[in-house]
Amino acid sequence: MFEKYIFSDLQFNKEVMKNSILPPRELSLTQLFSQLSLYSSSSSFRASELKATLYSKLFFPLICIFAFLAPAPFCIRFRRGGTALPIYLLSIAALFSFNVLQEAVFVIAKSELIMPALAIGLPWLIATFFLRKKVRDSLMRLKFL
Repeated sequence: MFEKYIFSDLQFNKEVMKNSILPPRELSLTQLFSQLSLYSSSSSFRASELKATLYSKLFFPLICIFAFLAPAPFCIRFRRGGTALPIYLLSIAALFSFNVLQEAVFVIAKSELIMPALAIGLPWLIATFFLRKKVRDSLMRLKFL
């Protein structure tokens, strides 16, 4: 009924198959780089998803630094009679908003409405724009600049 064919040059690689089936969020940075090299000439959904995930994973550790340094200029102007609670509540709200914005631009980068590198970097540009004057003023007040 069916003819049998022998494909002697066919090779099966479990690692490549596993990486192509797994969602990009579960891949390591090394696996993302190797997968991205396979899709580098392609403009497929998988390629844009890999790029968005790679940039997101590269920028994610900076959120810890951002969470620590963002409220610092506001804490420098701490007065004796005032309470620090509003500063910390606003910092937590800003961090939550930043995370929501980061997830939103990840979806935009994944669908390739904007280039993935620009989309993932956009929240950082916005945060830098809003905090640059406050940080510079605080450093001037402490005589660092």
